[in-house]
Amino acid sequence: MNRNFFLSLFLALFLTACIKPEPPVFKKIENLSVSYDESVELTADAVLYNPNKRSVKLKEVKIDVLMGNESWGGIDKAYDLDIKAESDFKVPFVVKLSKKKVEKNLLGSIMSILGGKSTELRFVGYVKANSYGINFKVPIDVKRKVKLR
Repeated sequence: MNRNFFLSLFLALFLTACIKPEPPVFKKIENLSVSYDESVELTADAVLYNPNKRSVKLKEVKIDVLMGNESWGGIDKAYDLDIKAESDFKVPFVVKLSKKKVEKNLLGSIMSILGGKSTELRFVGYVKANSYGINFKVPIDVKRKVKLR
């Protein structure tokens, strides 16, 4: 009886240990805001989901902010964060935008802004994570409209 129990326990542990972890899933960009002080800052949260039954370690975030085909700035930051199993997690980021490019773009579309129209921003990049020696690179390519005033 004890032998069968230990054999079953060993097989169960062995089989669950062999399950390949899944990459985190990008869900959305939220809490997007633009502030104008001495510089122009864009803040947002990238929301991802860890589908694994074990934690995942966030390693790197690289996101470029584009308007049209022109890069406004971006983030390229290394992390060492543990992400809980089977849960959503937010990666907050702040992007210092090129004030010169923002002003140029605002002057080019001043009528749209005065009319209350929004501008489309595109977030392109990736998030890198690691689980038990397996590296994941989760692509991000999202468009969001934002009012620049």
